[in-house]
Amino acid sequence: MNIKKSPLDAALGHRSTRPKFATPDAIAKSRRGITVPPDYHPAVIRGDGPASARARVALGAVHNSWSNIAAAAADKSVDNARLARAANNSMGSALKTCDDCTETIQAQITHFEKLLAERVQPKMSPELAVEIRGHLQRLGRGSISKVRKAVEEDVRVASAVLSGPALLSGLDERQLDMVRLTAHQSHAPREAAQLREAQEVLAKVNTAGARLAADIGKRLKVWSDQPSAALSKLEGGDES
Repeated sequence: MNIKKSPLDAALGHRSTRPKFATPDAIAKSRRGITVPPDYHPAVIRGDGPASARARVALGAVHNSWSNIAAAAADKSVDNARLARAANNSMGSALKTCDDCTETIQAQITHFEKLLAERVQPKMSPELAVEIRGHLQRLGRGSISKVRKAVEEDVRVASAVLSGPALLSGLDERQLDMVRLTAHQSHAPREAAQLREAQEVLAKVNTAGARLAADIGKRLKVWSDQPSAALSKLEGGDES
């Protein structure tokens, strides 16, 4: 009597009964695909200031390292141990460039902050500063538009307000920040733009370096891990 096999039984009947096991190195190589994020390409830095120039150097190093590591990882002829060593060296060099650029940009930020303070907080007599703050305080917190108008027209008002706590001018901290922004835009727009640009690119450099370290760092551990003696024995590498 012929018993008709089900499609599943028929399919299983053609399968090899000998199991195939992938080696740890082959498994690791199959997981080596790397996508280089476009967010950290040096072209994303649009500014023309000195901080942007340094940021482009940093992001160039990050992007090149990431791209080179991705290309090497895609080459299956490169063993994991060798890839790990080369990737670690490449990443380390890129991160060193990021650190150097970060130090330079931070120094530029400090310089711009000093220039801004000189422009919007010129020296004035303490008596005049007290008189100005007293006048503004009498206006009340609901008169922030009048305060900002006065700051636009006279840098001495800006200096008086910014040289003391917000309360002395009848303001809260949020209003004091508004006054500071008004003073920067009115009396030191170039320096304010340079400071803002430097702060923005510094954040991008820090983020790029952190992302490179996180992405490649976790891969280095996988590539560097060697199979244990017990695993080698399990795979048939040690018959004793």
